[in-house]
Amino acid sequence: MSAYAEYDSLPGIRWSVLSSMRTSPLHYRYRRSAPQADTPAMLLGRLVHCAVLEPDLLPREFVVWEAARRGKEWAEFVSVNAAKDIVTAAEYTRALAIRDAVHAHPDAAALLAIGESERTVTWTDPDTGLACKSRVDHLREHKGVVTLADLKTTKDISPRLFGRTCDFFRYPSQLGFYAMGVSEALDVSPDDVRGVLIAVESDEPHDVAVYRLSEDDLWAGTDEARELLRRVRECEDSGHWPGAHQEAEVLELPAWTWGDDEESAVSIIEGRA
Repeated sequence: MSAYAEYDSLPGIRWSVLSSMRTSPLHYRYRRSAPQADTPAMLLGRLVHCAVLEPDLLPREFVVWEAARRGKEWAEFVSVNAAKDIVTAAEYTRALAIRDAVHAHPDAAALLAIGESERTVTWTDPDTGLACKSRVDHLREHKGVVTLADLKTTKDISPRLFGRTCDFFRYPSQLGFYAMGVSEALDVSPDDVRGVLIAVESDEPHDVAVYRLSEDDLWAGTDEARELLRRVRECEDSGHWPGAHQEAEVLELPAWTWGDDEESAVSIIEGRA
């Protein structure tokens, strides 16, 4: 069983499922009972994380196949490597290039040089009694301060666009959830936990940036994670899992519907907005 499979088998709420509570309790309950189907992007993410954070495990977790994925040889290859993820040579080479780029960045390399990567943390949320778990990309304890680093591949690492990505995917809340777990499991004061994002371009030249979350943003993310857990507890107790729109609403149509902003409509349709 792979390290991730072992983590996956542990009981507890993980962030990737808890975050769906932001959409609605109905979506959360669905995600909890129907795990998300694997995608090429998710596979590449696992490959990159392993290459950067656990390079020694690459041969054990991944195997390269370049021929057509059909026929007797392919079936035999899949059977022999049932415990591994199968990737192409191009995907493998790309992951190694990303690994080299991250470790060539002074701040990223220094951050990853001390501590433990892919650290599993389990805890019971004191407010709700719910079992929780996380797999922190990198956890570093140094001079009484615990730094949680999360590796993110992205199209653009510029502060403006990556900031939008952080907002859309709620990365501060993800790190806030991890901070809750570290505080409980390691008996660390929340004031002594820091959050860092290592952003690396998924395409060449694989530029890298290290962004420290402000204390306010990490606190706000932690507050949102706590609120989501409280909503889970309320739904568990009531047995009611409502969707996002329980009452009739007035639908606000886009400004261009009646010709008020035709240029905006064209921009969005053509993907320019």
